[in-house]
Amino acid sequence: MSDKQRRRNERIRKLYAETGSIRAVRRKIGCSRKLIRKVLRGDTAPAPRKPRPSKLDPFKPHLRRLILDDGLTAVLACEELQSMGFTGKYTIVREYVRTFRPSPARAPTDRVEHPPGAEGQVDWSPYRVTLGGDLADVHCFSLVLPFSRWMWIRFALDERLETLTRLH
Repeated sequence: MSDKQRRRNERIRKLYAETGSIRAVRRKIGCSRKLIRKVLRGDTAPAPRKPRPSKLDPFKPHLRRLILDDGLTAVLACEELQSMGFTGKYTIVREYVRTFRPSPARAPTDRVEHPPGAEGQVDWSPYRVTLGGDLADVHCFSLVLPFSRWMWIRFALDERLETLTRLH
């Protein structure tokens, strides 16, 4: 237990002896009631575990060189490490590479401005509908003006040039 935790625990016990209330201690110190109860019961925190050695530990300098100096991807670097005797898998390599490789900067997209009346976008979309009890193919002509986002649609029986010019 650290010195800071020991002082906190002493302060919790002292305040509890003065007030007799867990809630009053919580208000003064600002920690949870659950922690205060643990301290008063005498529960000690378990000793922190030592980190387990990783399969990747002996290969980390090689991995950094492959990624930063040689410019390999994590997949290719993992294959290279496996040829050197690494028995781990790609996931552990990927997670470690994320800790030191800079993330690529996203290029901002340009906003396309459309002046009023300068252009329109036209599209045909086919539909199969029942007309007079028979199935028929109809074509939806749509015209969108990008400046105002105004949409105009009409249906036609064909997509010939004469129909296109008439609908314009």
